[in-house]
Amino acid sequence: MKRVQLMIACGLLLSLPLLLWAQPENKAQLPDTPVGKRIAGYLAAFNSGQARQVVEFMKQHDGRKDAEPIPLDKLAFIQKDLGKLSFLRTVSAEPEHTLLVVLKSERGRYISLHCTVVPEAPHKITFFRFELTDPLNQQ
Repeated sequence: MKRVQLMIACGLLLSLPLLLWAQPENKAQLPDTPVGKRIAGYLAAFNSGQARQVVEFMKQHDGRKDAEPIPLDKLAFIQKDLGKLSFLRTVSAEPEHTLLVVLKSERGRYISLHCTVVPEAPHKITFFRFELTDPLNQQ
């Protein structure tokens, strides 16, 4: 009987690394807030690879009075140059309406995205800054 228990215990110990390796990664996620949802929507449009989707997203959600849309050809170049973007981490958040996050591009570049939305629905974007950043500051 003790031999069977020992074999079971050894089997469990040997399979533990495999079980741990098979566990899903704890992926960073955007906050479930109005501004987090706007950034998620922007990323989905950007990662579609279709410049028109980004322009349409911004037309629908941009509340900035002086904002001018990025020309489609320039936007398409940026999308191709960076590749898909993934959320890396939150740098700072103020209530539910301002968020500064770090993204990582498929091509290994780091981007800071700072976004502020109006507190009231439909949470239009009032500040949007997207820029390349230094990877040494993003550890």
